[in-house]
Amino acid sequence: LYSHLDASPATYEQLNLDPAKKTLFVLGGSQGSQTLNHALKQALLCDKDLGSILNIIHQIGNPDQLEAWRSWYKEHTIRAYVFSYEPTCV
Repeated sequence: LYSHLDASPATYEQLNLDPAKKTLFVLGGSQGSQTLNHALKQALLCDKDLGSILNIIHQIGNPDQLEAWRSWYKEHTIRAYVFSYEPTCV
């Protein structure tokens, strides 16, 4: 488990994230994504400072919720890159 990984400045720019902030990666999947998404939202609402010190990369489970999550992060001025699960064939 890595506690720190360096990404290029271009990567931060591409994802619209702040390289000076720590980045939290949230991988929801399908089975537990609603519970995880709810817990994350509650944590960010309870501690308003989290949104100002973190970037969030968030994979949501339900693609129908993608725009709602993007809007929620924008409304709360939290830098986040949000994407939905997309199954791939190998």
